[in-house]
Amino acid sequence: VLPRSGRSFATSCVSPYSLFPILLEAKYVPVGILAVSGQVQRAPLYCSASSSPSRTRPMASARSTAFVRELQVAARPVGAVVTGGGGGLVHSLLATPGASRFLVDVQVPYSRRAIAAFLSHMSEEAASGAADAKYVSLHHTARLAACARLRAQQLCGANTKPESAVGVSISCALVSVDPRRGRHHAFVCAAADDGLYTTYIELDKDAKFERGKEDDIVSRAALATLRAAVLRERKDPHEHELGVLAIQWQYLPPVRAFLEAHAADWVSIDSAGAQKCMLAPLRRPSHSTVILPGSFNPFHDGHRVMGQRAAQMISDQLTGQRGEVLYELSVSNVDKDQLSADSVEQRAAQFCGIAPIAVTRARLFEEKARLFPGCTF
Repeated sequence: VLPRSGRSFATSCVSPYSLFPILLEAKYVPVGILAVSGQVQRAPLYCSASSSPSRTRPMASARSTAFVRELQVAARPVGAVVTGGGGGLVHSLLATPGASRFLVDVQVPYSRRAIAAFLSHMSEEAASGAADAKYVSLHHTARLAACARLRAQQLCGANTKPESAVGVSISCALVSVDPRRGRHHAFVCAAADDGLYTTYIELDKDAKFERGKEDDIVSRAALATLRAAVLRERKDPHEHELGVLAIQWQYLPPVRAFLEAHAADWVSIDSAGAQKCMLAPLRRPSHSTVILPGSFNPFHDGHRVMGQRAAQMISDQLTGQRGEVLYELSVSNVDKDQLSADSVEQRAAQFCGIAPIAVTRARLFEEKARLFPGCTF
């Protein structure tokens, strides 16, 4: 990439993704990607046509580099999806040596058809729900993050626990060629087994920032959100930014992430009450599992005895395997309104110390069978 003046400069941007913040600014003229040999600068730099070398600034700050180092140490598989703005996140992840320790997959679906194809990896019900959402919204961004997490689970190494994977996504409306009538804003979501970490940013249109500046702000917020999810830190990780009208940080535990943002296909709650966001195509119960659906309002001895008898029947049929019961609570019902998060948590609390429970949206047995294939109902 050369300034319009024709002057060249040294750079260590070896990844095509690192060019996103550059190419998105109208003042840069892409002429090709050159292989550079010899000693290069450690801090990747970029210049605009109006910049002088003294005004050149680093693309990755020391804070961002420190965050990426922490991701490398944690070594949790990460999948990322960027739909245009926020491409600087990918550069930050790749510019620090050692990205292969945690980064599994990066996707950049830009057109609507590309985004629809990316979301097709999810279950049919989840994909249709995401398709109905606005492109720059919490719901849509959360489903992108869940799909990125799913890909990371499917692609991570054999020695890595797939459940530990994290998916991060960005959807935003930033500076464009044509003036934007609406807000300049962005949603960032990081989906993990322990819930959904979200950030909403509204930028000051009147500040007249260039595209690269807005991209930088969103990218830094995305990196901070990803770090919080990987390290399971549930406090606000963001610093004050000039030109930012509002920045809202939120952590949603699994049940609320499932209900409010569709960030999981179902939620697993063990007998100790620990919740986990689950993605349907990854982890299936074994053939010795009995699914016992119900509304459990309340959970009573009849449910308990039915579960014990069903488990015993499976144990008798499968020699050498012990039948297990998984109670299933659907938040959706053909004839009733969707359950609230408070109601779900109250009903699930009845199973503490007794048995695990799955929270789903499967209204019909056909949907339940797709969610838990090979199980007995």
